[in-house]
Parts: sequence; C-alpha cells; structure tokens
Amino acid sequence: MSDITNLTCPSCGGKLQITPDIDRFACGHCGNEHIVKRGGGIVSLSPVVEGLKEVRSGVDKTASELAIERLQKEIYSLTYQRATQRGSWLGTSISLIIFVPLGLFFLTFMFGIVIGDYIWGIGMLIISIVITFFVFRWVIIRDKEKKKKLAPLDESIRKKEAELQYHQRIVSGR
Repeated sequence: MSDITNLTCPSCGGKLQITPDIDRFACGHCGNEHIVKRGGGIVSLSPVVEGLKEVRSGVDKTASELAIERLQKEIYSLTYQRATQRGSWLGTSISLIIFVPLGLFFLTFMFGIVIGDYIWGIGMLIISIVITFFVFRWVIIRDKEKKKKLAPLDESIRKKEAELQYHQRIVSGR
C-alpha cells in the first residue's frame, strides 16, 4: 500500500488517496475534476479547468486570427466602396471650385483687354465672382448630401475597425 499517495484537494481541502494508475479523477468531496501530474518524484493535482482555459485561450486566439483576416478584407472592401463613391464627386467638386472661377476670370479679363473697356471687364469680373460664390455654395450643399449618403458606410467601417482592434488584442495577449 506504499504506492498510494495522500493529497489534499486544491478546491475543497478534502483528503484524497491517489494510486499510480489514476491520471484523472473527480474529488469525492466536492466533485471537481483534477489531473494528476507526476514528475521528479513529486505528485501534484491540477484542476481540469486550467487545462480547459488553455484550450479555450488557443481556440479564442485562432478564431481571432481568422476574424482579423476576414475583417481586414471587409474593411478594405468598404473603404474602396466609400472612396469610389466619394472620389467621383470630390474630383468634380474640386474641378468646379477651381476651374469655373479661373475660366470666368480669364475670359472676362481677356475680353476687357481686347475691347479696351476696363469698366466692362471689372463688371464681368464681379459677375464671375458672384457665379463662383454660387458654384461654391452648390458644391458645399452637394458635399453635405454626399456625406449623409456615406454615413452608413463610415459607421460600418468604424464598427469593423473597433472589432478588428478587439481581435488584435486577443491575438497579442493584451
């Protein structure tokens, strides 16, 4: 009977007798499962829960790695979609803001020089400034409308980036 090892349950403190053929068992006092660890002449008990925590941690990490890959693709797709929708309008907006006033100014200035009537040229310049103001105002209104249409995409990108950061923390162990 010298092969029996007397130990105390790490969960409840109950007295346990471990034989050499037992590698895993449930405590007769509290019912918690334990793994028997033997090595270097020492016998110890480790709750099965710790092993499950390690397995769960590994599974969580793997799931997060897969989620990171998926989220990166989704964010790229949404960002591309947003840039495509925004970019087409943005290029037109910048063109209107820059080239309409410059074109009007150039035409009025050249016409004033050709006919030699600077008063008429100044009047046309004022008209081109007024037209520029209304074009600029129209562009700003259209830009606000475009931002409203892009808001759901922006929100979706923001949520996916937050989820991506969450999974990156899991993978890095922070």
